Amino acid sequence: MASTVRLLRALELLAAGQSVTAVALDSGYNNVSAFITLFRLVFDVTPGRHQTDPELLECF
Repeated sequence: MASTVRLLRALELLAAGQSVTAVALDSGYNNVSAFITLFRLVFDVTPGRHQTDPELLECF
């Protein structure tokens, strides 16, 4: 449950234009790689791709 809340917050931060590293750390992840891995498992796309693809920004 806590991971879900953190990932939802991460979506907001990515949409606001923050870097993937800043989003990972601001969302409470100590390791950027762990954040990227979990993000990809949940959303089936990396946070960087999610952030740069306008169609993906509208999906979540």
